[in-house]
Amino acid sequence: KSSAMAVTGAGYGPYLDAIFQRFTDFFCQNEALPLDQIGAGFQTILSEFYREHVEPFKDSDLIDFELIAGAQRDGQSGLWVSNRSVLRRSNGIETVGIGSVVAKSILSRSWMPTHELDMFSLIACYAVLRAKESVVGCGKSTLVLCLSNNTVTHLFPDVIHKAEELFRRYEGIEHSSFMFSVGHDFADESKHLRRLRKAHRELRAEFVKLLAQMRKDRTGDSSP
Repeated sequence: KSSAMAVTGAGYGPYLDAIFQRFTDFFCQNEALPLDQIGAGFQTILSEFYREHVEPFKDSDLIDFELIAGAQRDGQSGLWVSNRSVLRRSNGIETVGIGSVVAKSILSRSWMPTHELDMFSLIACYAVLRAKESVVGCGKSTLVLCLSNNTVTHLFPDVIHKAEELFRRYEGIEHSSFMFSVGHDFADESKHLRRLRKAHRELRAEFVKLLAQMRKDRTGDSSP
């Protein structure tokens, strides 16, 4: 059957690597299972792993982890998130790790059901960037995977780097907009507004160009 999956997480690295592999093996070895049974299988794997490798140790908090798993099979989609040994099915936005609150606040207020995949991928880049820059201990490189049409795609590193560069420019504009909105005195208010409008137009043009590149990378289609 046509299918794809991706799994990510936060916490103790060696255990994440091990559980990722077990989830992946189970998914690939059970191509005929519908997603409900895939989720049940993931739960069994997680419960057994916890019982054998986490619960016996007194410092279990130090080796704990959280997971997010997504899968598509025959046009159906599934998303699961873990809390210790419990895995639950989700129909919304999920984040894990020490930066999860920051990331989820951005995703929740920015997401719209009309967004195309590339737009939501771009917003995800911003959510991860804000988490990395505002939460101590949350960092390193960003990887964005997308499940669509039973296929896994990813954003290339140069696209992520460009997106982060543009989002940092946006934050400068956002600060200026905020100061204007709360009544800060500017020597020339009209000039300040003209600069803001110009900056917004230029930034929008750059983001539109980047979205077109993301769409081309994902589909091979360079049409607007």
